[in-house]
Amino acid sequence: MMMDAVRRAGFRYLASGRKVPQARQIQRFLDRDSLIQVLRQLEVDCVFDIGANRGQYATSLREIGYAGEIHSFEPIPGDFGVLSATAASDSLWHVHNFALGRTAGTAEFNLVDGGGECTVFSSFLKPNHAMIPERVTKIPVEIKTLDALVADIEPLRDPARRLFMKMDTQGFDIEVCEGAKAVLPRIIGLQSEISVTQIYAGQPDYIEALRYYRDLGFSLMDLAVVNRTASRAVLEYDCIMARVD
Repeated sequence: MMMDAVRRAGFRYLASGRKVPQARQIQRFLDRDSLIQVLRQLEVDCVFDIGANRGQYATSLREIGYAGEIHSFEPIPGDFGVLSATAASDSLWHVHNFALGRTAGTAEFNLVDGGGECTVFSSFLKPNHAMIPERVTKIPVEIKTLDALVADIEPLRDPARRLFMKMDTQGFDIEVCEGAKAVLPRIIGLQSEISVTQIYAGQPDYIEALRYYRDLGFSLMDLAVVNRTASRAVLEYDCIMARVD
């Protein structure tokens, strides 16, 4: 009876035309709850944080109770400096100053200045300036493949480890997977940012990305809205996927 009364009161509140206070923060809390439940269900003990920026994702993992190993990859020198300092006191958090992709080498990287030292829109792909800041500087970035790191990163060669791969590379996530074909069968879960609206030239759309991950053997566990347009259309999702078998 109590829950029915609360539910009715909630519906009356929405029907009045008022907005739920702190709705975005509440949704972020629920999204993080969904993520930690998947990590616990899969018994993940090592997370590959690809496109780490300044360590926001890894920090949030610690906040929600993940205590296992983390390997963060970030190619932008300034962001890597902040990432390194943030991870310095955490013995299970390892940082790597290069990008991951399909093939090893050096490539031009579009460093996007989003203001206030924000670089989260930076990408190997050319930005669509109608949607993100136009202040772009091209810098050379080293690329390695995850497959080539087996000898250097112990969890990649230990069949007992439970591996999860988070990718936030601004349209480059599938390229990361293409360079990880040998180790992907051992990845039991992944998180990828997928775009409903193309914000970088040549990036796959969300349907193509979901089909790609499905064909690798992953099942969709959750979709969380990352950004919306001014008209509230979805711009990007975070998808969480797992090998449910």
